[in-house]
Amino acid sequence: MTICVAAVCKHEDKDLFVIATDHMISVGIGQFEHDIKKHKKIDDKSIIAMLSGNALIFNELIDGIETKHSFADIKNLIYTNFVKKKQGWIQKELLSKFNLTESDIKELIMGKVPMNPFTIKLVEQVIKAELKTSILLVGCENGKNHIAEINEYGIDNFDDIHFHAIGSGSMQAANTLLFQKQSKNDNLKTTIYNVYKAKRNSEVSVGVGRDTDVLVLNDHEAIELKKEDLDLLDKIYQNELSLGKNSEDLKKINIKFSNKKVIPKLK
Repeated sequence: MTICVAAVCKHEDKDLFVIATDHMISVGIGQFEHDIKKHKKIDDKSIIAMLSGNALIFNELIDGIETKHSFADIKNLIYTNFVKKKQGWIQKELLSKFNLTESDIKELIMGKVPMNPFTIKLVEQVIKAELKTSILLVGCENGKNHIAEINEYGIDNFDDIHFHAIGSGSMQAANTLLFQKQSKNDNLKTTIYNVYKAKRNSEVSVGVGRDTDVLVLNDHEAIELKKEDLDLLDKIYQNELSLGKNSEDLKKINIKFSNKKVIPKLK
């Protein structure tokens, strides 16, 4: 699992994206931090794909994208790749060893072929099969910003919300952006911190890594924040965390306990 966050903001009267990802890689043998990037720029377009789940299939899921494709085309192509990948996995891992096909499973489900305990179990495995992977696709096209989550089940669009997060830490990240009242009209520096904070808050979730990438995306390029910028953001974040609990104003809270001994009543 992982965390991928994206939010739209305003800079010099233009809309930009700020995105953040971790470096936690999920593969068959488990999860670990790696220097592999969880984000990929799509061709020469101002579109970035971020992945949550199995990093080994990232390239397969964005395969076939060409310069002529619009954002909508890219969404649909990635979804088609998801479907093909899932069908291929089911065929290879579950059906081919018994010389069965997807059509055979459909006939079993429709009752055209008698079921037995073995075929019932096989059908259940096919139904429960999941890639457990999603792509967060963001980009600027013709002056409009687009955000979409794509997986094997379909496409969800978040253009009107102006931010979204995927991965095991997505709930914490989204709640942080809501708490910060993140808006597409917020300036770039504020949004950089809000997205960074959302990523850092998501680290309480299982599967979210500590290492962080933050990028700013305009209508023609993506700029990655340098280490010194990330160190500064970390300093601000740590100061905010300690601000409340270390505040001198806490001493002004007046709590008084009674010195009277309380004698328990006999029943």
